[in-house]
Amino acid sequence: MLKYCQYLLSKIKYPLFFNLIFFILTFGICSEVIYLKNGNVINGEILNQDESWVSLKTKSNVVKFQKKEIKKISYNNDLEKEKSESKFIPKNNLDDRLYTAYNIWYTHPEKIHDLNYKEGEIIPAGTPVDNIEFVDNENIFFLYRKLFTKYKYSYINFNIGEKRFKIFFNQKYYPATNMLQFKDRLFTNKGFDHLVGRFNYDEINAIKKGKIIKGMRKDAVIVSYGYPPEHKTPALSENRWIYYFTRSDGFEIVFDSNGLLK
Repeated sequence: MLKYCQYLLSKIKYPLFFNLIFFILTFGICSEVIYLKNGNVINGEILNQDESWVSLKTKSNVVKFQKKEIKKISYNNDLEKEKSESKFIPKNNLDDRLYTAYNIWYTHPEKIHDLNYKEGEIIPAGTPVDNIEFVDNENIFFLYRKLFTKYKYSYINFNIGEKRFKIFFNQKYYPATNMLQFKDRLFTNKGFDHLVGRFNYDEINAIKKGKIIKGMRKDAVIVSYGYPPEHKTPALSENRWIYYFTRSDGFEIVFDSNGLLK
């Protein structure tokens, strides 16, 4: 669509100033908007799509979505119309309340590591959250050895009551997962009772304590400890998972052939 707009622009013979105004207006009109089923709305340029995937170029990067995740695709000038017709549903509407999908550890509320180090305080699985926002590839400058060094960081902000939290996302630890997928793993629309309803008493008790126990199923371990980082555990189908107590202290857990913790 953007290429078509650029083609139209090339045919215009007005002076440069009017061309510039026309380009700005045209680019805004030609930008696509993807409405995801989880409530997110993403603006950008669709690069390509097939029967299963859509690739969207945003201001910061290129993101791929599975078509089954998409509610609909429309043009940017439809967004205000959607809102005015009250079809735009905020992500944290009370009818669509979100909760933490697993136990999250932290030593500082605004510096939570995506490796989910098992130290500090715990945000319990099934805790209600709101005011969720995510930032992908923001430039952050650090003073290192008297020089400012630029890093790109992605992170998710959310509230629990009045308290604000920030969890960082580093793709090198999750090479097969993008920012939106990470966020969708982090939160769920299931409260605690619904989240653990399929587990037995011992598993539920361990999850409440932030522990894992012998005989625990893989999905129960995930609710208690979170997802194992993909750079060490590429697939959940594997029977050896790696977690971290601290940055320098990793540990391995092993499941038997039935997917039960040894």
